[in-house]
Amino acid sequence: MSLVGSLEDLGLGEILQIISLSRKSGQLCLRCEDGKGWILFRDGEIRAAELEGGPTDLRELLVARGALGPEAAEQLARAAHESGASLAEVLAREGVASAARIAALRLEHVEATVLRMFHWAAGEFSFEMGLAGEHSGDADLVLATGMNPQFLALEGTRLQDERCARGEPEPGVRAASEEDPSDGDEIWTPEPEPEETSRAAERAPLEVAREATSAPPRAAARARRGSAPGELPPIVVIEPELPDLERIKHGLADAAARIHVFQRSDLGIARIRHYLARGETPVVILSSRTPPDPLSGARDWREILARLKTQAPRMPVFLLEEGGSRPERAPEALDGVLPRPEPGGERELEAALRACVASLGARAERAAAPQPELEPLPALVVPANGGAAAPPPTLAERIGAAAARLRDPSFRGEVLPLVLRLAAETFSRVAVFMVRDGAALGMAQVGLPSAGGPDDSGIRRVALRADEPAWFRRVLETRAPAGGPPSDEGDLRLAALLGGAPASQAFVAPLATESAVVALLYADTLPGDGPLPECTALESLLRAAGQALDRALRNR
Repeated sequence: MSLVGSLEDLGLGEILQIISLSRKSGQLCLRCEDGKGWILFRDGEIRAAELEGGPTDLRELLVARGALGPEAAEQLARAAHESGASLAEVLAREGVASAARIAALRLEHVEATVLRMFHWAAGEFSFEMGLAGEHSGDADLVLATGMNPQFLALEGTRLQDERCARGEPEPGVRAASEEDPSDGDEIWTPEPEPEETSRAAERAPLEVAREATSAPPRAAARARRGSAPGELPPIVVIEPELPDLERIKHGLADAAARIHVFQRSDLGIARIRHYLARGETPVVILSSRTPPDPLSGARDWREILARLKTQAPRMPVFLLEEGGSRPERAPEALDGVLPRPEPGGERELEAALRACVASLGARAERAAAPQPELEPLPALVVPANGGAAAPPPTLAERIGAAAARLRDPSFRGEVLPLVLRLAAETFSRVAVFMVRDGAALGMAQVGLPSAGGPDDSGIRRVALRADEPAWFRRVLETRAPAGGPPSDEGDLRLAALLGGAPASQAFVAPLATESAVVALLYADTLPGDGPLPECTALESLLRAAGQALDRALRNR
């Protein structure tokens, strides 16, 4: 059984997460114009990695790192061969390098090799599963303990973002010596013609969407300088027809610095969530022919729209339709309709999109304007038939209904946004931390700025050891919710990271699967700092959320 495809369609970070979550064993091979590499996995963890032209055994690694000269390394390797021992054993026996130092050297080599592969934005990959521990490299370079691929996925993505922020060239960008003499800006390698793209898609072993991450020359040049006045935010388009995608990309070339087009819904949604996780809100264009999303179970553009609006209500989402007319029974959440571009009329799409965005902004301004005070509605509305209206459900009842919904095996919605929203109705400040490789990494928040804490973008820069605060430590050890006052320096540091004076009481609870605590929910009552509310219903919701996450991981 194997998995093959293109790095333009599925990035290395996504591949690493898929293999990690599915806990597969095998070998991932990557090929691109810059070279070739492979990564060995056992039970979803990275055990070895190698680049073409790089060290293939421990002797070459020691020489490459300058730890040994070529002659000394060759002499020690010969002694190892003659004695029937491994080179690592000989190095330790001769006092050249301790076992701990060799293990650290292997770990550094694997990490640096995998992170190097994150530079490859284009190329092919193949993953061969079911290997019985055999690989193409030397056993001396295999890690004794596997490395979590998700850590490297996060680190590789972070380094990519830092390179972009520093303005370093991405793959496919011409060097300064190749600049167009007619324009002082760096320009991008031209995209292949539609015919070439079609042939390339036919050659691809795995039919996945082609993401046009490189923009036309002027848009790409602006992307490297930053957004220019009048430019729209990043645009994400989901349209299954390749000719329409090419016309859309051409028609929106001057509208935004970053335009991403996808034929598959799941890849387009992944890109949208990537932007939202970084604190950016893209403009989304769905086609009326948008295919189903196999991950969430959304069957068409209407259900995808509903899920996107649940996650980001203010994100502009427009529909691409023939003639630009609004379909019957179109959801109210849809922000506008754009005409599907005809050959020769591509530029009309940009004008229509700008008009829709301007109209949306005008509506937002009117909604934000002060409104005249209205008389309060009566607490009870009596229907015309004389019967009394049922009172609205209490918060505890709503949380109970949400917990029952999460326990339903057919539930495929967004677990964390639902938990965060209902927890914020119980507490004034809520934050969710992802637990990964011994660290607690901020993911999302509600209400933290009210007491001087970080906003949505700032919470994602909060990171600390998961066992540093006593609040977190008790929950990780018992896998049960805990509440109480700060009791050590770790609690005080966490309080400082979340802003304001420490809360007199805080509530922390786990989101746990059967195998691990994957996230922690922190909540307090600042800035009022009152007593902790009753949390029985919320704890039930969190247990149901953990079960839902466990089902999602097993399905993946």
